[in-house]
Amino acid sequence: MKGLTIKSLWLAMLLPIMFFCSGCGGGTGATSLFFKVHTTITINGISQDESNVTVGGFVPLFGILLANSCSQNPNGITAFGPDNTNSSGLFTVSDSSRGVAIGPSCTWEFQRDVSAQCPVPTINDPVNVTFSGMPVPLPCGTAVNTFTANPSKIDPGNPPATVTLTARIW
Repeated sequence: MKGLTIKSLWLAMLLPIMFFCSGCGGGTGATSLFFKVHTTITINGISQDESNVTVGGFVPLFGILLANSCSQNPNGITAFGPDNTNSSGLFTVSDSSRGVAIGPSCTWEFQRDVSAQCPVPTINDPVNVTFSGMPVPLPCGTAVNTFTANPSKIDPGNPPATVTLTARIW
C-alpha cells in the first residue's frame, strides 16, 4: 500500500510538470511555442489593425549560433511566409511538431509587403523573439495622411479666412 501511495504522489507531481513544460526539450512540448505577427497602419495619426498584409520572416543563424541564440527551442522552425494576416492584422507563426525557434537573443528578420493602404514595405526588420506567445508588431513603414489641411495649424485667436482640405485616394 505504501508503494502505491508513493507512486501516486510521484505521478501527481510529474503530470502537471510534463503538461506545463512546453519546450523543455524532447517530446512534443514544442508544439505550444508560437508568436504572433501583428500588422498595423497609422492613418491621420490613429493606429489601427491592417488586415490581409503579406508577411514573412526568418532567423539568419545556423549551427552553434542558432543553438546559443535560440536556446529555448533551437530545433523549431526558423522561417515562414509568405503568408497573409487575418481580418485583425494577425498571423500566428507555429509548427505543430517542432514549434518555433525562440530564446533570449533569437533574432528574427521580418518582412511586410506593401498593401492597399501602405505604400512602403518593411524589409528585414530585426526583432528578438524571446518567449512563446510574443506579439511582433509590424507597422506600416510610414504614416499615411488621407487628408491634409492648408494651413496645417490654425491659431484660434486669429483664424484664417479659408481652409483647404485635400484628400489622398489610393
